[in-house]
Amino acid sequence: ALLRSHPLYRQKEELPGWHTITFAEKRVLRLMLQGHSGPVIAEKLFISLKTVNNDKQNIIQKLGVPSGQGALMAFVLKN
Repeated sequence: ALLRSHPLYRQKEELPGWHTITFAEKRVLRLMLQGHSGPVIAEKLFISLKTVNNDKQNIIQKLGVPSGQGALMAFVLKN
């Protein structure tokens, strides 16, 4: 729901790999899209920074995004 409310969001169809992303990973992604840094995400979700970084890497791998957080955010917003 949060992604759909973003002004640049246009969903054509479900992203390949989206169904494999866990609830916890989606929470991290939502906060990333709100512009929060890794340490802030960790604090807000009461998890370690290492867990945040692992979740980011898992999301990137599952969605098949080329590299990096910026690429991930651009990929999600474009798709």
